[in-house]
Order: sequence, then structure tokens, then C-alpha cells
Amino acid sequence: MTGNYEFPAPERFSVGTVGAVGSRVFLLQVRQGPTLLTVKLEKQQVAVLASYLARLVRELGRPGHLPRTSTSRPIPTRTGSSGASASPTTRRATA
Repeated sequence: MTGNYEFPAPERFSVGTVGAVGSRVFLLQVRQGPTLLTVKLEKQQVAVLASYLARLVRELGRPGHLPRTSTSRPIPTRTGSSGASASPTTRRATA
């Protein structure tokens, strides 16, 4: 499966791992309505994304409510490149 995906109002966004140290697989998961997308990331991509999102939280403030932990089982696809941006006007992050 390849393509570009947009989630203008995601209900959940999470990054996690599967596997033992040294052979872990890093996964990013987004859910909006009935759509659940899970993609496999490289460790460096997760580190850059985490750094960017931490900066956003510092600049925009922590949300008042955080969702519970996901119980969805991921079905990963691989991502070649990823990007993220934020809008100070809408106070939304896009990844």
C-alpha cells in the first residue's frame, strides 16, 4: 500500500514499538473515524518526530485531555519519508 494520507481531525495518534531491544520495529498509528493507519518508521524518524512534537508542546502548551492507551493491533506498512507541521492559528499539528 502506498500513497499520501491526510487526517485533518485525528482521534488518536501514537508511536510505539514491537519486539525486543535490538530488533524492535517502530510504528506510528493514526485513527480518524473508521480509518486506522499504521506505518513502520525508522528509529531516526521517530526521534525527529518526538523532538518536533516536544517542541510543539512547549510552545503551544499541553492539551487539557489526553486519550487512553490504544488497544488496536497494528498492521504496519513501511514509510519512506514523513513530515510534520503545526498551525498556531488552529493549534493543530499535522504529521
